Amino acid sequence: DAEASEAGTTTWARWRRPILAAAIATVVTRVVFMGAAYATQWLMVTDKVKPFLDWKIWLQWDAYHFVAIAEHGYGPEIVAGNAPAFFPLFPLALRALTTIGLEPVHAGLLISAVSTFVASAYLYRLAELHGFDGERSVVYLLLFPTGVFLVAPYTEALFLAGAIPAFYYGLRGRPWPA
Repeated sequence: DAEASEAGTTTWARWRRPILAAAIATVVTRVVFMGAAYATQWLMVTDKVKPFLDWKIWLQWDAYHFVAIAEHGYGPEIVAGNAPAFFPLFPLALRALTTIGLEPVHAGLLISAVSTFVASAYLYRLAELHGFDGERSVVYLLLFPTGVFLVAPYTEALFLAGAIPAFYYGLRGRPWPA
């Protein structure tokens, strides 16, 4: 039983491997996905002056809407009147980080990176609770084809950073953290 084997260990001893695995996987996948995105951008641009590290390539599709909501709030003119379809936690976090001086794209990427790290660490522990390999579970999540949505400034990483710990604590019989 995983809980019985944890009884005599410190919190750091229980979380050291998940934190390390989550940090490494988060950094490596960021480097891979960003490298692929910038290489593709550089190869696809036909201008004589090719951009180098244009961060705006990450502001695509819904990312524009989240930035608009973060900057202007929920109004009838925002996102063609469809702003209520976008939940507020990501725009609130985005607004908080832009208030302290970060550019919206950098703030969104930071929120996604931190959220992916948290979700990955808890996924590692959740997989262990069920007798699975935690490292493999994290790698599968982050390298799955839809893993790019955990890199981009979208809500998916933030959602998983809330949902996976909730499942973890719920399965351990701790309803308040869940």
